[in-house]
Amino acid sequence: MYRLIASDIDGTLIRSDFKISEYTQEMIRSAIDGGVHFILATGRIFGSARIYARQLGLEAPIITCNGGVIKDLKTGEKLYSKPIDKELCKDIFSILDEGHRYFHFYGETNFYTEKLIFDSQRISQWNMSLPHADRIPIFEVADPYEIPDKDPIYKILFHATDPEERAHYFDIFSKMPGISLSSSWKNNFEICGENVNKGTAVDGYAISLGIGAKDVIAFGDNDNDIEMIEYAGLGVAVANATQKLLKSADYVTASNNEDGVGKAIEKFVLRGETYVKV
Repeated sequence: MYRLIASDIDGTLIRSDFKISEYTQEMIRSAIDGGVHFILATGRIFGSARIYARQLGLEAPIITCNGGVIKDLKTGEKLYSKPIDKELCKDIFSILDEGHRYFHFYGETNFYTEKLIFDSQRISQWNMSLPHADRIPIFEVADPYEIPDKDPIYKILFHATDPEERAHYFDIFSKMPGISLSSSWKNNFEICGENVNKGTAVDGYAISLGIGAKDVIAFGDNDNDIEMIEYAGLGVAVANATQKLLKSADYVTASNNEDGVGKAIEKFVLRGETYVKV
């Protein structure tokens, strides 16, 4: 029987309208009522993940910034953190500036960008639609190089869409010591601290509960979920997942817009169906 469920948020748990369906909420709450633990593992900053945890009535910590920060939901206390080395941050900013790349980056609490465009504009608009107490601090900064000296940075996201551009930046950053490189969408890369990933973070939480990997079911849709999917006893990809994640998953459920997480929880957790790896 699965004792811990770990789920990504964007493209996995929530639909394209940024909402969790009533059905999926019901399946998650039924699992929790049955004694199963549930934790969110996301690339988001804590503040923007917290609203979904509250909506689900969770009590577990939240794994944020791809595992770079884990915080207590109720108190906001930082339970674990591994920022990017501040001098490495500046080196990364320099490389991205030279290539005229859009990027934004996360402190523990704050979201930083040079200009509210692309992702940061969309996130800012979504943020302003929230109740004031749920909004995250978003800052436009004239000189991003000053920030790592003041606020430890846990994730840098930048855009690279063209295949040649992606190959170029993958070659640079995959060889850079002291960082972890992943992607959460087809047009971006995400940089975190060394050995930071969702799989390691979920494993640490599972160990704290006395739960082994075989009793963990994990859900994801993108490349930054791969380590978590491969770690779990049952790694589940939603149907809209990337090809790399689909190949890493044990099982493919319906898409995020078709209650994929809820359907798999009902099947494997609530009804207790067994998935046998081949």
